Amino acid sequence: MGYMVGNDFIPHLPNLHINENALPTLFQAYMDVLPGLDGYINEGGILNLDRLEVLMERLARFDRDIFLENYTDLQYFKAKRGANDTEAFDVTLEEIKADMDMDLSALIKASEDMFLDDDEDGGGGERYSAEDIENDPELFEKEFAAYKRNYYMTKMGYGDFNEETRAEQAECYIRALQWTLLYYYRGVSSWAWYYPHHYAPFISDVQSFKNIKLNFEMGKPFLPFQQLLSVLPAASKDHLPTAYHKLMTDPESCVIDYYPENFGTDLNGKQQAWEAVVLIPFIDEKRLLKAMEPCDAFLTDEEKQRNVHGPMMLFQYDEQGSAFLGA
Repeated sequence: MGYMVGNDFIPHLPNLHINENALPTLFQAYMDVLPGLDGYINEGGILNLDRLEVLMERLARFDRDIFLENYTDLQYFKAKRGANDTEAFDVTLEEIKADMDMDLSALIKASEDMFLDDDEDGGGGERYSAEDIENDPELFEKEFAAYKRNYYMTKMGYGDFNEETRAEQAECYIRALQWTLLYYYRGVSSWAWYYPHHYAPFISDVQSFKNIKLNFEMGKPFLPFQQLLSVLPAASKDHLPTAYHKLMTDPESCVIDYYPENFGTDLNGKQQAWEAVVLIPFIDEKRLLKAMEPCDAFLTDEEKQRNVHGPMMLFQYDEQGSAFLGA
């Protein structure tokens, strides 16, 4: 469950932040559902999807609780920043308060009358208060759906959000959980897999997934220089052979878009700059390897020897050993 607050492979689920009691929230939900399950969700590194779906249904309440709790503040923040500003999503109350000033006190007082627009261009619509939507389940679901749709359209770039998109997001996220679990329990299950989005879906959209097939194709790992070209910025090109430098710096390079000099970041509800989502493009494996092929011929013999998968070395502690290893 700890994966849901984010790790090296998966972004955190919206509104789940460690410094805002995300872990106790997850643990409490698990304790609530565990007595009704016929076993554990994690079976030696394999997800039991039926049981996981029960947990996600329980956690979905959190999405709705947070939306209702922040509804008035979200309307204020949206009205000030603009309907299509991505920072209107996944913000904390502290961020909203910090953005206010004394001259806006009248607007703050009246913020309960503000609303989240229901149409795609952010204009028009009726005005509702938090009390309105709390007392009208149908209205609540309408406003909640509009809020989530705007999140997917502005942050993930979807033209619209429908059931097909929701199912795609759910499968993608569950597949990420399974790959990560296998990684820690049994090792890499696919060298080519990666999570293809900068953001995760809402908990309430990760539903109806128990029948999906979670199969992975093993593939093969990148060679050392292929790996470095996948993760290093152009400013670190000196860590690679000269033969590859132009791929990262030449404006005419067919993969120059993988190495932007300027790029956006998104705090996405976090507090520190280093926690921000870095909005750079994902690497297309086939495209990168094709671009590297002509450069490989210019590697020196020594560089070619470095660019291989070497033998693995296993070090084991020997309590009785007293000899020093040679350099």
